[in-house]
Amino acid sequence: MQPTNRGHRVEYITQTTDLQNAIEHLRGCAEIGFDFEFDNNLYTYGFNLCLVQIATPSRCFVIDPYPFQAEVLQDLWAIFSNPAILKIIHAGGEDFRLLNLLGCQPKNLFDTELCANLLSYPKTSLSNVVFQNFAVELDKGLQVSNWTKRPLSSQQINYAANDVVFLLDLKNEMVTQLVAAQKTDWFAEEMQAAENTTYVWEQKTDYVKKTDRTEFSEFDLFVLTELFKFRDGAAKKINKPTYQVFNDDFVRELVRKPEQLTHWPTLRGIIHYLKNEEFRDRIQTAYQAIKQSAIEQNLSTDPTAKKRNPNNDWAEKERQREELKIAKEKIFAPIKAKIAQKYGDFVANSTLSNHVMNDLVAQTLKIKDFKTNYKKQILTTAAQELGIDLGKYF
Repeated sequence: MQPTNRGHRVEYITQTTDLQNAIEHLRGCAEIGFDFEFDNNLYTYGFNLCLVQIATPSRCFVIDPYPFQAEVLQDLWAIFSNPAILKIIHAGGEDFRLLNLLGCQPKNLFDTELCANLLSYPKTSLSNVVFQNFAVELDKGLQVSNWTKRPLSSQQINYAANDVVFLLDLKNEMVTQLVAAQKTDWFAEEMQAAENTTYVWEQKTDYVKKTDRTEFSEFDLFVLTELFKFRDGAAKKINKPTYQVFNDDFVRELVRKPEQLTHWPTLRGIIHYLKNEEFRDRIQTAYQAIKQSAIEQNLSTDPTAKKRNPNNDWAEKERQREELKIAKEKIFAPIKAKIAQKYGDFVANSTLSNHVMNDLVAQTLKIKDFKTNYKKQILTTAAQELGIDLGKYF
């Protein structure tokens, strides 16, 4: 299947002059469609921008950020924070997060996936939404492409362009559909909430599982946690995701059998960069320091010992779990089913997600503090119709 590019002229940008010309063109646009290709701990360490695609009514810019210093790209990010320009995207959550990490708070947003969800599309991927509206099939063969590698192929560039060239026309179609469904206000509230959200991204360093707490002693759990942190530092240094350095189960085996460290260069499952005596010495030194710290903390080496924190708050946590279970069954489940019946599964699940229910029961969130008014209203109305009192959650 050949890419369509929707009649746009696709411009692949790697030079400063071309980038400046593109930015000048974008400044004069009332609306643009955009998308990012990024790597989130798949091929490199951390959350990294790999490609920027932007479509205007007649042009499509595929911008390679790699050749440019961060300060050169600041004028580009200013386009995204400019409230006078409408920015259209499909499924923008991670893109908004990435913009925040780059120091940009995007404004005036329009997410076509959110439209599709509010309109109860059966499938809301970009390819499905484009096909439903324009009867055009998008080639998704490069969806899991490695966008960190250079040079990019012409197929990759065309694929990236197709992620944005339909967005302006798609926005027009979906505005009409939102009006017909009387959900324009709902959509506007969701977009306002997205614009006001400060997104957070943190590198995962805690890989300890529930089963680890059953198998390992407090002493070994400490060693396990610190070895995961050591692996994270090694991964960051060579710019590789942690799983490529050595996987989680490998770390657990090191805790079970630390004597393996003496055979480091011959062990399987280690990235080749680190299969050397120098790194073996580093990890052996780190292990000894971790072990000494565990000894100094007088941590128990008995895996059968009851693990309670000094405040013995396990009983309180058990009470909270039971309260949440009852609240979900008796209060939130009936309300959620009522909302789904009237407005569809997406509205029900986003209004009363597991995260929201947990926070309401824990009193870390109040209904009055919901980011969107329409969700407060439909939640309150459903509860009233069912005769359920939500007073304690306000």
